Amino acid sequence: MFTISDLERDIYLEGKGPLAHRIDFAWEIYSDETSNEQNQKHALKFLIYAFDLTETEDINEQLISLMDDRNKYKEKNPYYIPGKAPKSLSQLLEPAQRNLEDAEKQDAYMRKALSEARAKKEILSINKESQEADRELQIRYLSPEERAKHNIVIRDKRFLQNGEPVNTSGMISHGKRGYAAFTLNANGELYIFAHNEGIDHIAHSSMTAGSPVVAAGEIKIENGVLKAITTHSGHYRPSLFNLYRALEYFSHNKVDISQAVAVTFTNPSLKNVESKAVTMWMPSPVTRFETPADKVYKSIDKILDENIQSISKDITNYRSSILTSIYKIKDKVLGSTLTEDRAKVASGFVTKLTEFKQKLNTDLTSVELNDTIKSLNKLITDHEEHNKALAKGGRLESKFCSFKEHLLQVHSEYTGMAEQMKYKT
Repeated sequence: MFTISDLERDIYLEGKGPLAHRIDFAWEIYSDETSNEQNQKHALKFLIYAFDLTETEDINEQLISLMDDRNKYKEKNPYYIPGKAPKSLSQLLEPAQRNLEDAEKQDAYMRKALSEARAKKEILSINKESQEADRELQIRYLSPEERAKHNIVIRDKRFLQNGEPVNTSGMISHGKRGYAAFTLNANGELYIFAHNEGIDHIAHSSMTAGSPVVAAGEIKIENGVLKAITTHSGHYRPSLFNLYRALEYFSHNKVDISQAVAVTFTNPSLKNVESKAVTMWMPSPVTRFETPADKVYKSIDKILDENIQSISKDITNYRSSILTSIYKIKDKVLGSTLTEDRAKVASGFVTKLTEFKQKLNTDLTSVELNDTIKSLNKLITDHEEHNKALAKGGRLESKFCSFKEHLLQVHSEYTGMAEQMKYKT
């Protein structure tokens, strides 16, 4: 239970209970017109923190919308917090379906959705051997209130616990000092704990009550900054793809992953990405492979942005070259405006590309990538047709064709790499 005195400080402590419950309490105080003004201020401050809101101009409208959304689903999913679930699951599991505890006992619709997500490796279930080991070792499945103290949150681009930056330097996981074990569930709840090989009856399954997860493994955090993430979880046996999903989730929440490495048991051998063998002590030496985290997950918007910049630069160079070339002299002799007209098409294309880039969603998912590629392709095709109406052939037509081919290649490589990761541990 929460009290008014908790609002000023203790409500930020993970040990006070699940974040969703603390949000409900703060909202109850803030939205009650009879509440003390000072208490309302403390409640509002916590709600801004809990939802990680950066724009506060229309704060009441935002909070009303968020709480309406939460209340819509919380009967079936008590721990649902709007905007916190991994976006990769949005096409597979509805908010009410993301409480995966006892999921197999739910209705046929829920079981079907769960089966599809599992088949696509978007969620992981505990393997049978680990289920048996849990029984033998008497692994404890923590209640939501018990595991709340292991919860960490992302605020202001860093990992926080009890309102302070997380450090795993004093923790241990599978014999590796400086690491903590972690789980990320379908509600976006991230838990870390010391993994002592089950001696204390705590394992990955303890944080989930044995339910499926989006990702699990080990994590290294220094002063709130991500330094490493690994595929080491005997219960869930994640692939590099699940680390990819975790890194995607972190990136979407503005975490800097550029200082981190993804650690795997085998060499991922990703195309155009270099991984290196390293010796880790757990406590005896073992060989693992490190890959830069921002190479494992490179945000779609960044990939598109780089390609748009490349296309724009190419077209700008083309326009500059034809306006000072023999083509302009030829047009002058023949009384033609073709070169000038094509330069205008090129200039218009660069302008539209710039506008497209400015409107580009910085929080794209792989699902949204298809629509974005289609929009960019249409932009190219429209200008390609305009150019063909002037005259067929020419360097500009060739460039438009090569741009479209390159976009298809980028899309294919991006999705292909994600598929490849599903089989890398």
